[in-house]
Amino acid sequence: MDIPSDPDFYLEDDQSIKLNNSIIQVRHAPGHSPGSVVFYIDDIKTAVVGDLIFYQGIGRTDLDGGSFNQLKKSIETQIFTLPPQTLLIPGHGPTTTVGEEMRLNPYVGAASQFL
Repeated sequence: MDIPSDPDFYLEDDQSIKLNNSIIQVRHAPGHSPGSVVFYIDDIKTAVVGDLIFYQGIGRTDLDGGSFNQLKKSIETQIFTLPPQTLLIPGHGPTTTVGEEMRLNPYVGAASQFL
């Protein structure tokens, strides 16, 4: 197996990447890991969120570089600022929407006030 070469560019917060007719917005979202990013595609109201947020759950923060406070802030600023109908595609498990997580996620949504 060949070892991949070093990257020839790095992703940056608020960077836009054109893919066919779509623009993918890069949103820096640390918390699960320092370099975590969210990829948001506005024209299809979809965000690929990796291990930041799951259906009524969140990513681990107990690994090196993880931070619950950072993760919560990333979700509030990088996910909950998207339109409520935005489809969230996590790294594991079923898809969800911004609106569902704002209402039902017990870690960061409206339901978190009851913890």
